[in-house]
Amino acid sequence: DEAVELVKRCEVVMDTLVDDFGKLSFEVDGKMDDLSLATDVVEKKLESMKRKIGGLHSSKSQLKLLEDTRDETEKKYAGELEKANQQIEFLKQEALISETR
Repeated sequence: DEAVELVKRCEVVMDTLVDDFGKLSFEVDGKMDDLSLATDVVEKKLESMKRKIGGLHSSKSQLKLLEDTRDETEKKYAGELEKANQQIEFLKQEALISETR
């Protein structure tokens, strides 16, 4: 009788453990799904950030090119301005010479 009672108790405990294991397995599956979805979101954000960084690098390169072009243009106009100032001075000198004659 005691052995039968012990077997019945063991069966109840086993059934409870099986139920608990099933619930735990279901919860773990749910958490794994949550993690998978979160990973997908993070991967999409990472790809978006990579694209933005690529765009920033491209913009930085374009800005550098514009700065270089601006510097070259400023040098060119500075040279032309210097020539124009020299011509003005020359013409002023010529005008003074003409006035004194």
